[in-house]
Amino acid sequence: MAENLTEIRTEIDKIDEQMISLLAQRGDLVKQAATFKRTATDVQAPQRVAAVIEKVKVLARE
Repeated sequence: MAENLTEIRTEIDKIDEQMISLLAQRGDLVKQAATFKRTATDVQAPQRVAAVIEKVKVLARE
């Protein structure tokens, strides 16, 4: 457990850096996935978007 506000902020900053790194990795994978798709609708993948949003909502509630 952190002993002061500075330590807490330092830990928050570390988490922020990890989150940004993970989002960048995810973005790269999304770009790679797009190369396997043939049409604009495939790239947009509305059903996949809805499924991902629902999955993230469930994870957030947990």
